[in-house]
Amino acid sequence: MSVAGGYVVRYQQGDRIFSAGAAGGTLSYVLRGGVTICQGERELTTVREGQYFGMVSFLLGTPRTASAAVIEDAELVMINQQNISGLMQESPELIIAMLKEVAGRMREANRVRE
Repeated sequence: MSVAGGYVVRYQQGDRIFSAGAAGGTLSYVLRGGVTICQGERELTTVREGQYFGMVSFLLGTPRTASAAVIEDAELVMINQQNISGLMQESPELIIAMLKEVAGRMREANRVRE
């Protein structure tokens, strides 16, 4: 997937991307590497290439409910309110992939409740 360089941020292993309680102004797409999502000491999930994290806080404008830290050097596409329109025009496949992942997560959540 091709994304203009101005949207990409590089992180090194051990870097903290955000902490629980922080403002949720960005949504992140992993181009390369790995990120762990934790609540306190409990690991909730690991996010890898082609996956997103930070969706709920970004879309709803609510504080982060978990922390994110880099477990493997990473390149992330950082999506915010200022650049999302440009990304939709420059890389529509990125936005479509994000929507598909949201739909998949909703389907999985519904299965768990059944």
